Amino acid sequence: MSAAPLAKRPRGSIGARRSSLSMYAQAPDVELAMSELEECCYMRLRLLRCIDHAKAKGLRSEELLGVIDKAEREIMRPAGVWTDEELHRDQCSHFLLRLAFCRTEELRRYFLSNEHELFKFRFSGQVGDVARFLLDNGMPYAPIGEAELDEVLPHLQNVRRSVKLAKDGAASVKEDHYKVPFEEVLDLVRGRRVFLRAGFAYVPQSELISIVGGQVRARLSRALVDASRAWPSVQEAEADRLSAFLEHCSTQYMADDYAADKKAAHGEVSLAQLPALTKRSFPLCMEHLSSKLHDNSHLKHQGRIQLGLFLKGIGLSYDESLTFWRTLFLKGMAPDKFDKEYKYNIRYNYGLEGAKKNYTPYSCAKVISTVPSAAEHHGCPFRTLSGEPLRAMLSRLSLKPTDVARIAAKAAEHHYQVACGLYFEARHAGSSLTETEMGGITHPNQYFDLSMKFYAEIHAAEKQGVDGALAGAAPAQALAHETDAANAAPLAAPHEMAVDA
Repeated sequence: MSAAPLAKRPRGSIGARRSSLSMYAQAPDVELAMSELEECCYMRLRLLRCIDHAKAKGLRSEELLGVIDKAEREIMRPAGVWTDEELHRDQCSHFLLRLAFCRTEELRRYFLSNEHELFKFRFSGQVGDVARFLLDNGMPYAPIGEAELDEVLPHLQNVRRSVKLAKDGAASVKEDHYKVPFEEVLDLVRGRRVFLRAGFAYVPQSELISIVGGQVRARLSRALVDASRAWPSVQEAEADRLSAFLEHCSTQYMADDYAADKKAAHGEVSLAQLPALTKRSFPLCMEHLSSKLHDNSHLKHQGRIQLGLFLKGIGLSYDESLTFWRTLFLKGMAPDKFDKEYKYNIRYNYGLEGAKKNYTPYSCAKVISTVPSAAEHHGCPFRTLSGEPLRAMLSRLSLKPTDVARIAAKAAEHHYQVACGLYFEARHAGSSLTETEMGGITHPNQYFDLSMKFYAEIHAAEKQGVDGALAGAAPAQALAHETDAANAAPLAAPHEMAVDA
């Protein structure tokens, strides 16, 4: 599609909106270039996946709102405020993903649940005219007048104190209250969070999401069903452009592809460093493959592809990768057999044979979807080794019993990437990195990069401490200490750097 950038379009082209809060009642009437369409979808997908990961980790209430706030600021409004362009993108991305996620019950449930959480977050921060928003969207609720508020004020204060919603009940209760039939807010009645009189509940604006959120969920659910009925015609009409993209949108990996031509942030990785890095910074799937490779001096095809592309992605050169595989495989076979049957595949991974493409490492979605058969060890251990085998593996890695229980529980609930994020946190205690909090682990090479950043921070902090301690030392002592520190191996002791890694 040929279109001007979103930021240059007239504001009224999608209808006036005072904030990011919207019921998305009417689709925007704008044109989008395919590049803009993809960018809109990817931004919102990242946000929804952050919300889903946070829920899967068990975050609730204020913790969940905090994660959504951080994710939305970083993804949807990096400038810190909602600009006209970002409001356009928000509107367009919702309707595009509504089409992408309308096709099956499972996809509809995923989209509905996370959009509902996003709306609740945005409504909780609404500072505009809430009453006007309700009226504009056909919700017949209005705040009670001053006279009625003064009449029931003592009762409202008692309710507020009883549920400890504020330290000063008299001050906080002055917010707008809405008088609604009690059966519309049974959850609030059940929790004794509202005052009841004559069949009506007096709902403070801060609790109004109980009503509004339910209506939003019901309307979006109906809209998704309508979209699913219209999908066949959309699919046919957009067969050459839009339909293929939307069909793959729900499973598409959107972050860094860790291609070999991109310089790794942590620098080059050498063969000599692999033993220490395997123990320290490999995700469980790659650590498991490496362990089986050392035990058996062999991996079957899918295991070699998964581990080989991962090693390529962390910065291991082709020559050192060839040495790595040859050294281990020659423990169980003749050199001629290795060169004839296995060397080609290694060259193929590096784009030196066949189509000569720059093949990228497998994402978590790809790893999880590949299930090994007997005598194979690829795939995601959080899926393939669920239950007691997974617990045993985690225990052998010296994790705390409480961490083992948490990780195994998430794996049993089929939250494999969340389990991997918890595994990262258990292996990197005290990490200040936010990626696992924001969106979980989505790529094995992402796990590796996060681990390298973690240890780089530790190394920098230790160096700073050493430098501070040396500030008052004699020049000769300081020089000797700096030389020792520069020569120290940052990754492992020398005896761990064997060539047979």
